[in-house]
Amino acid sequence: MASGVIGIVAGRIKEKTGRPSIVVAVDEDGVGKGSGRSISGVDLGAAIISAKEAGLLEAGGGHAMAAG
Repeated sequence: MASGVIGIVAGRIKEKTGRPSIVVAVDEDGVGKGSGRSISGVDLGAAIISAKEAGLLEAGGGHAMAAG
C-alpha cells in the first residue's frame, strides 16, 4: 500500500468499525510508516508519543484524533 493513502484507509476503517485504527505501510527497505485515526475518548496522539518516548517507535506524534 502506498504511504500516501494510509491516512485515508485508517479513516475509513475507523468510520466502518467505530474504533480507533492504525494502518502501517512497509516500504521495500522494511521501514514502516503509519497513520491513525481515533474516536472521541481515545487520545491516539498521546499513545503514539508515549510509545516513541518508551523507545518502541523511531518517530511519531499527533493529537487526540489523529497520529502518524
